[in-house]
Amino acid sequence: MMQIIKSQIKLPRFRLQVAALILCIVPIAYMFGKTESCPEYLPAIVFVFLAVAAEVALFIFPGKKFSGFIALGCVIFLALSLCYFMCGGVLSVVDYIYGIKLFGDSTQFGAIVGYSVVLGLAVISGIVCCFFVKEQAEQIK
Repeated sequence: MMQIIKSQIKLPRFRLQVAALILCIVPIAYMFGKTESCPEYLPAIVFVFLAVAAEVALFIFPGKKFSGFIALGCVIFLALSLCYFMCGGVLSVVDYIYGIKLFGDSTQFGAIVGYSVVLGLAVISGIVCCFFVKEQAEQIK
């Protein structure tokens, strides 16, 4: 097992996968702090945790036949998390754009945009990792 992990570290997919994992974890703290005032973030947190679990499963089962499905599942969970996060923050964005305080908290605009970009980058790196799964299977054999 340790030999497989050492051989994975050299692969470019491994670096992208670690970056996607870190980018998944970053917004969790913000969403945890805001779930009381914005319950729409709760499904986003669930999907981020599922994406992290899928990323960890890719580390545990490298190069297996089902690794491509796990990578695809990770991207799907990340995309759903991004959608729920943006749906939860859209009212604050609208308040910021129109300069009113009616629906959400307009002071959270920067955080919402920042974390949306982070989750978007995690989705993109996850998509790129999907293309490397077959290459990784060939290199491990």
